[in-house]
Amino acid sequence: MKRCYRISILAMVLVAASAVGAPAAADPLADFDKAMEAVKVWDSGKDAGPLRKVEEVVMAVAKEPPPQKQREAVELRLVAALEASSSREGRSFICRQLRTIGTGRSVPTLEALLSDGELTHMARYALGRIADESAAVALRRAMGKTSGKVRVGIIDTLSRRGYAKAMGDFAKLLGSSDAAAAEAAALGMGRIGGAEAVVAL
Repeated sequence: MKRCYRISILAMVLVAASAVGAPAAADPLADFDKAMEAVKVWDSGKDAGPLRKVEEVVMAVAKEPPPQKQREAVELRLVAALEASSSREGRSFICRQLRTIGTGRSVPTLEALLSDGELTHMARYALGRIADESAAVALRRAMGKTSGKVRVGIIDTLSRRGYAKAMGDFAKLLGSSDAAAAEAAALGMGRIGGAEAVVAL
């Protein structure tokens, strides 16, 4: 019995030693993180390799079955990079990736870009595809804070989402002195349709 006991202890020690000496598992997102560092400062003319790497990862995690832990990790990294990026082209690229895998987690950062004349289009591009209702709420909120082409674009995105809760806002714009906004609102109401649109138009 004592001999068996000593053998068992020895086996446990050997297993523990091999575990300590074993190399740590590679971080599956290490290459992605490296590519994102380049994306944050990317401009036209630079090596597009990092962009392709990021796109490959995004497309892969977009197909991940629940609970989608990798997809969530990639999305959060994209959001952090969008907030830290100093490059307009880099941020535009990140918005495109969030259009593919973005969720409600991405909405606050994208909403902040809706009033940015250079990035509002890409922010709308992403928010228009995010299924979470918070994306539509953010667009509707921004519609009341913007003007000109930015507001017209937001109206268009909301109507293409079929967001009926914005119909009241559209109706108020029909008599606006901003002819472009009034026209966009009318087109938006017609696109969404329904009794409310018929009465207002």
